[in-house]
Amino acid sequence: MEKQRQDAINSLEISADGSLVKCQGKCGSLFPVIKKSTAMTSSNLYKIARLEAMIRQSEKVKTRGYSYKNERQELADLLKEEEKLNVLRRLPFCSSKITNYKWYCSSCYSEADLSSRKKSI
Repeated sequence: MEKQRQDAINSLEISADGSLVKCQGKCGSLFPVIKKSTAMTSSNLYKIARLEAMIRQSEKVKTRGYSYKNERQELADLLKEEEKLNVLRRLPFCSSKITNYKWYCSSCYSEADLSSRKKSI
């Protein structure tokens, strides 16, 4: 399942300027990407804030023999992961098991949902 998700994410066709993305459903239409939100919503938000505060404090109070390299690396990794998730949050598409985790626009998703319901009946 995770491999299917990663394949769908990797196969997304985003325009060079990052403003348009192509539906992976039947229509294949281009849709505008939702504008970047200033609000940060993440499960990692608390951890990012805690690491930033810890690093800021360590810069104020020089602790001998401890450089916080691991914390800095962890923060960089979390921020990189968060940036990838922000791109996915801004997509105007739906993705689920019904679509094999491909990214469909609302009309293509409705068609896929209806066909999956007919098959289950």
